[in-house]
Amino acid sequence: CHGYEGVSRGEIPGLAGISATRFLQKMQEYREMADDGSVMNQHAKGLTQEESNGLAAYFSGLPSTENRQKEMHANEAP
Repeated sequence: CHGYEGVSRGEIPGLAGISATRFLQKMQEYREMADDGSVMNQHAKGLTQEESNGLAAYFSGLPSTENRQKEMHANEAP
């Protein structure tokens, strides 16, 4: 949903370059919200804290979504 290596090509926000703190805050919000059957609600509740920490480190270590989108579009055939 969030795109290859965290670069979304649709309306769902990309995660590449998100700060680890922001990622963990969002995951905590999804875990604490009432079960509404949404995908993120289910994913967040299914992850351990260690898994969330690993994902936060991974996505925060990637170049920002904006820069990655520019790179990807530059490599597309006209």
